[in-house]
Amino acid sequence: GDYLTIPDSDDFDLGTGNFSMEAWVNVLSVPLVSRIISQGDVETSNGDWTLGYGPRWGGGTKINFAIRSGGVLYDYTSSAITININTWHHIALIRSGSTFYYFIDGVQAGTSVSSYALTSSQIVYVGARKEPAEVAEFQNGYLDELRVIKGTALTADQIRQTYEYGLRAHQITIDFAAK
Repeated sequence: GDYLTIPDSDDFDLGTGNFSMEAWVNVLSVPLVSRIISQGDVETSNGDWTLGYGPRWGGGTKINFAIRSGGVLYDYTSSAITININTWHHIALIRSGSTFYYFIDGVQAGTSVSSYALTSSQIVYVGARKEPAEVAEFQNGYLDELRVIKGTALTADQIRQTYEYGLRAHQITIDFAAK
């Protein structure tokens, strides 16, 4: 699969503070796990993290944020969401205080609580995740307008506005025909 790498930067040292991550995704299929952005290898390095989605965690497709801390991998997930193939979807993860808020297409899809520090000094992967021996969990489709905002937790209203604004660039077809 295709992916991008970005050298480590203090810009991605999110620590325990507020942050926002968001992107538009358009998938060709929904694999078990598809990654949007990751830093380092959450299997082995403390402070590493990864954002993605898929049905791997049971109960349908979910947004996932995983963190390695104290030698333990913590998987946090949203409630079940719908990802349609060949359709643009806006996915966002917000940390405000110690709470993660998950959003799909401008609508909140659950919360999780974690205060673990994101302090990786590893490479950032866009569209994949680093594993100990390889790069895996590729984004199977398209990513657009990926944004990581350090120090700011966007509000639910700001996420909804970003989604509505993005609809102009990410044409979504609505079929009003009776079935």
